[in-house]
Amino acid sequence: NFIPFDSDKVCMGWTWYLGDDMIFFIVGIAIIPIFHRAKLLGWFLLLSLTGISLGVTAFLITKYHLSAYIFDQHYAEYSYYAYSKPYTRAPAYFVGVAAAWVLQTMEERGITRESQIFGRKQALATTAAALLAGGVLCLIVFIPSTDFGTSRNSWNNFESVLLLDFGRFFWALSWAVITLLCYY
Repeated sequence: NFIPFDSDKVCMGWTWYLGDDMIFFIVGIAIIPIFHRAKLLGWFLLLSLTGISLGVTAFLITKYHLSAYIFDQHYAEYSYYAYSKPYTRAPAYFVGVAAAWVLQTMEERGITRESQIFGRKQALATTAAALLAGGVLCLIVFIPSTDFGTSRNSWNNFESVLLLDFGRFFWALSWAVITLLCYY
């Protein structure tokens, strides 16, 4: 995903995500054993890499004024600098790794599907979590419409960072919540 840097100039450009997946797999192979030896160190490393990735992406969005509007040069610029680069996509992958770690940790503590007793309080909490996750997903899907039509290119850098940088992270986090709720 780096040679050539412009993902529009690669052979079979629609396969850009395979390079990202391979890089994530290699990073995961390094992180997962650390977590199993020292859980706090594993979490620290995972959160640090996530923070660095979010920071780099925010920097790129701010420096190049990348925007969510896809019907002009903004999409080409976003694609060139950020869209397919692994360092901008890593947080969503790390959410998946963290979800697996949370599930494993809960099971190690004896919290399994079979051991759960669901009362009114648990039903309310799980319903609230599901509604919140669903609301975040809807927000991420529909919020770009505020930068469209007569309001196109109206977003400032901060608004672009919220969607383009944190949107993918919260999309993955919302699906992780829904997945864990379905598991339990």
